[in-house]
Amino acid sequence: MMGDEIFFTAENKVANLGRELYKTNLITSESTIVRDIRFGELSSGVTGLRVFDNRVYFSADSGNTGAELWATNGSFNGTVLVADIATEGSSSPRNLTVFDGLLQATGIEPQLLRDIRVGTETSGASHLLSHNGNLYFVADDGANGTEVWRSSGSQDSTELAFDINPTGSSHPREITVLGEKIYVLADDGSRGVEIWFLAENEDIHLASN
Repeated sequence: MMGDEIFFTAENKVANLGRELYKTNLITSESTIVRDIRFGELSSGVTGLRVFDNRVYFSADSGNTGAELWATNGSFNGTVLVADIATEGSSSPRNLTVFDGLLQATGIEPQLLRDIRVGTETSGASHLLSHNGNLYFVADDGANGTEVWRSSGSQDSTELAFDINPTGSSHPREITVLGEKIYVLADDGSRGVEIWFLAENEDIHLASN
Protein backbone atom coordinates (compact mmCIF):
# COMPACT_ATOMS: atom_id res chain seq x y z
CA MET A 1 0.00 0.00 0.00
CA MET A 2 1.26 3.46 -0.92
CA GLY A 3 -0.83 6.47 0.04
CA ASP A 4 -4.46 5.72 -0.76
CA GLU A 5 -3.60 2.99 -3.25
CA ILE A 6 -3.10 -0.77 -2.94
CA PHE A 7 -0.86 -2.47 -5.49
CA PHE A 8 -1.33 -6.07 -6.57
CA THR A 9 -1.02 -8.41 -9.54
CA ALA A 10 -3.92 -9.65 -11.64
CA GLU A 11 -4.68 -11.27 -14.99
CA ASN A 12 -7.22 -9.67 -17.34
CA LYS A 13 -8.47 -12.45 -19.60
CA VAL A 14 -11.15 -10.20 -21.11
CA ALA A 15 -8.49 -7.81 -22.44
CA ASN A 16 -6.19 -10.75 -23.24
CA LEU A 17 -3.51 -9.48 -20.87
CA GLY A 18 -1.19 -11.65 -18.82
CA ARG A 19 -0.65 -11.18 -15.08
CA GLU A 20 0.53 -7.59 -14.57
CA LEU A 21 0.69 -4.84 -11.94
CA TYR A 22 -2.61 -3.21 -10.92
CA LYS A 23 -3.70 -0.73 -8.29
CA THR A 24 -6.92 0.08 -6.44
CA ASN A 25 -7.74 3.54 -5.11
CA LEU A 26 -9.27 3.10 -1.65
CA ILE A 27 -11.20 6.36 -1.91
CA THR A 28 -12.81 5.84 -5.34
CA SER A 29 -12.63 2.00 -5.32
CA GLU A 30 -11.38 2.22 -8.91
CA SER A 31 -8.97 -0.53 -10.04
CA THR A 32 -6.69 0.06 -13.03
CA ILE A 33 -3.64 -1.52 -14.61
CA VAL A 34 -0.47 0.40 -13.81
CA ARG A 35 1.42 -0.76 -16.89
CA ASP A 36 1.45 -3.77 -19.20
CA ILE A 37 5.16 -4.39 -18.68
CA ARG A 38 5.28 -7.45 -20.92
CA PHE A 39 3.02 -6.29 -23.69
CA GLY A 40 0.32 -8.71 -24.77
CA GLU A 41 -1.01 -11.94 -23.33
CA LEU A 42 2.23 -13.06 -21.67
CA SER A 43 2.78 -12.23 -17.98
CA SER A 44 5.68 -10.09 -16.75
CA GLY A 45 5.91 -12.14 -13.54
CA VAL A 46 5.62 -9.19 -11.15
CA THR A 47 6.71 -10.33 -7.66
CA GLY A 48 8.09 -9.00 -4.39
CA LEU A 49 6.21 -5.68 -4.13
CA ARG A 50 7.94 -3.41 -1.60
CA VAL A 51 7.20 0.26 -0.84
CA PHE A 52 10.30 2.41 -0.41
CA ASP A 53 10.81 6.18 -0.71
CA ASN A 54 7.37 6.88 -2.27
CA ARG A 55 7.75 4.17 -4.89
CA VAL A 56 6.81 0.52 -5.19
CA TYR A 57 9.76 -1.71 -6.13
CA PHE A 58 9.36 -5.18 -7.61
CA SER A 59 10.82 -7.79 -9.92
CA ALA A 60 9.42 -8.09 -13.44
CA ASP A 61 10.33 -9.38 -16.89
CA SER A 62 9.50 -7.18 -19.88
CA GLY A 63 10.46 -9.94 -22.30
CA ASN A 64 13.60 -8.05 -23.34
CA THR A 65 15.76 -7.79 -20.23
CA GLY A 66 14.80 -10.84 -18.17
CA ALA A 67 13.54 -10.56 -14.57
CA GLU A 68 15.02 -7.33 -13.20
CA LEU A 69 14.31 -4.60 -10.64
CA TRP A 70 11.48 -2.21 -11.52
CA ALA A 71 9.85 0.71 -9.70
CA THR A 72 6.65 2.70 -10.01
CA ASN A 73 5.14 5.86 -8.58
CA GLY A 74 1.71 4.58 -9.59
CA SER A 75 1.59 6.07 -13.09
CA PHE A 76 2.26 4.54 -16.52
CA ASN A 77 5.22 6.81 -17.28
CA GLY A 78 6.50 6.44 -13.73
CA THR A 79 6.78 2.64 -14.05
CA VAL A 80 10.36 2.05 -15.15
CA LEU A 81 13.21 -0.43 -15.16
CA VAL A 82 15.58 0.57 -12.35
CA ALA A 83 18.57 -1.36 -13.65
CA ASP A 84 19.33 -4.20 -16.07
CA ILE A 85 21.55 -5.85 -13.46
CA ALA A 86 22.27 -9.05 -15.41
CA THR A 87 22.86 -7.89 -18.98
CA GLU A 88 22.70 -11.51 -20.11
CA GLY A 89 19.70 -13.29 -18.64
CA SER A 90 17.88 -12.42 -15.39
CA SER A 91 19.15 -11.19 -12.03
CA SER A 92 15.79 -12.23 -10.48
CA PRO A 93 15.91 -9.82 -7.51
CA ARG A 94 13.95 -11.15 -4.55
CA ASN A 95 13.50 -10.75 -0.79
CA LEU A 96 13.23 -6.96 -1.14
CA THR A 97 13.76 -5.48 2.32
CA VAL A 98 14.26 -1.94 3.63
CA PHE A 99 17.28 -1.80 5.97
CA ASP A 100 19.27 1.18 7.25
CA GLY A 101 17.57 3.53 4.81
CA LEU A 102 18.41 1.35 1.81
CA LEU A 103 16.53 -1.18 -0.27
CA GLN A 104 18.23 -4.55 0.03
CA ALA A 105 17.61 -7.62 -2.13
CA THR A 106 19.05 -11.02 -2.88
CA GLY A 107 20.01 -11.94 -6.42
CA ILE A 108 22.66 -10.35 -8.60
CA GLU A 109 22.98 -6.89 -7.09
CA PRO A 110 24.61 -3.64 -8.34
CA GLN A 111 26.62 -3.54 -5.10
CA LEU A 112 27.43 -6.97 -3.71
CA LEU A 113 27.40 -6.88 0.09
CA ARG A 114 29.54 -10.00 0.39
CA ASP A 115 30.21 -13.13 -1.66
CA ILE A 116 29.18 -15.46 1.16
CA ARG A 117 29.77 -18.61 -0.84
CA VAL A 118 32.86 -17.79 -2.87
CA GLY A 119 32.66 -18.97 -6.44
CA THR A 120 29.84 -19.72 -8.84
CA GLU A 121 27.57 -21.57 -6.39
CA THR A 122 24.87 -19.56 -4.65
CA SER A 123 24.61 -19.07 -0.89
CA GLY A 124 20.83 -19.11 -1.22
CA ALA A 125 20.47 -15.99 0.93
CA SER A 126 16.82 -15.56 1.98
CA HIS A 127 14.46 -14.66 4.85
CA LEU A 128 15.83 -11.12 5.30
CA LEU A 129 14.81 -9.43 8.58
CA SER A 130 15.84 -6.04 9.97
CA HIS A 131 16.24 -5.78 13.76
CA ASN A 132 18.09 -3.32 16.03
CA GLY A 133 20.37 -1.99 13.30
CA ASN A 134 21.28 -5.40 11.89
CA LEU A 135 20.07 -7.37 8.91
CA TYR A 136 19.50 -11.05 9.70
CA PHE A 137 19.13 -13.65 6.98
CA VAL A 138 19.63 -17.31 6.14
CA ALA A 139 22.56 -18.42 3.97
CA ASP A 140 24.95 -21.29 3.27
CA ASP A 141 28.66 -20.45 2.93
CA GLY A 142 29.52 -24.00 1.82
CA ALA A 143 31.32 -24.78 5.09
CA ASN A 144 28.82 -24.34 7.93
CA GLY A 145 25.62 -25.37 6.20
CA THR A 146 22.47 -23.27 6.05
CA GLU A 147 22.47 -21.03 9.13
CA VAL A 148 21.55 -17.54 10.37
CA TRP A 149 23.80 -14.69 9.23
CA ARG A 150 23.97 -11.05 10.30
CA SER A 151 25.13 -7.79 8.71
CA SER A 152 25.14 -4.13 9.67
CA GLY A 153 25.51 -3.12 6.01
CA SER A 154 29.23 -3.55 5.29
CA GLN A 155 31.30 -6.43 3.95
CA ASP A 156 33.32 -6.76 7.18
CA SER A 157 30.20 -6.87 9.35
CA THR A 158 28.53 -9.61 7.28
CA GLU A 159 29.18 -12.75 9.28
CA LEU A 160 27.78 -16.05 10.47
CA ALA A 161 25.63 -15.15 13.47
CA PHE A 162 24.62 -18.56 14.82
CA ASP A 163 25.81 -22.02 13.87
CA ILE A 164 22.80 -23.73 15.45
CA ASN A 165 23.71 -27.13 13.99
CA PRO A 166 27.52 -27.49 14.24
CA THR A 167 27.47 -30.80 12.33
CA GLY A 168 25.40 -29.66 9.36
CA SER A 169 22.56 -27.33 8.42
CA SER A 170 19.93 -26.16 10.89
CA HIS A 171 17.76 -24.91 7.99
CA PRO A 172 16.41 -21.84 9.86
CA ARG A 173 13.05 -20.54 8.71
CA GLU A 174 10.06 -18.49 9.83
CA ILE A 175 12.34 -15.77 11.28
CA THR A 176 10.24 -13.19 13.11
CA VAL A 177 10.48 -10.47 15.76
CA LEU A 178 8.33 -10.53 18.88
CA GLY A 179 9.00 -7.68 21.28
CA GLU A 180 12.77 -7.24 21.33
CA LYS A 181 13.63 -10.85 20.49
CA ILE A 182 14.15 -12.69 17.21
CA TYR A 183 12.53 -16.12 16.99
CA VAL A 184 13.38 -18.79 14.45
CA LEU A 185 12.51 -22.42 13.72
CA ALA A 186 15.68 -24.51 13.38
CA ASP A 187 17.10 -28.01 13.87
CA ASP A 188 20.30 -28.28 15.93
CA GLY A 189 20.86 -31.85 14.76
CA SER A 190 19.79 -33.54 18.00
CA ARG A 191 16.35 -32.19 19.00
CA GLY A 192 14.61 -31.85 15.67
CA VAL A 193 12.92 -28.62 14.60
CA GLU A 194 12.39 -26.35 17.63
CA ILE A 195 11.82 -22.67 18.39
CA TRP A 196 14.98 -20.69 19.14
CA PHE A 197 15.35 -17.06 20.18
CA LEU A 198 18.07 -14.43 20.14
CA ALA A 199 18.72 -13.04 23.62
CA GLU A 200 19.85 -9.50 24.46
CA ASN A 201 23.46 -10.70 24.80
CA GLU A 202 23.32 -11.86 21.15
CA ASP A 203 23.34 -15.55 22.17
CA ILE A 204 20.89 -18.02 20.67
CA HIS A 205 18.76 -20.11 23.08
CA LEU A 206 16.18 -22.87 22.84
CA ALA A 207 12.81 -21.25 23.61
CA SER A 208 11.68 -24.13 25.85
CA ASN A 209 14.70 -23.70 28.17
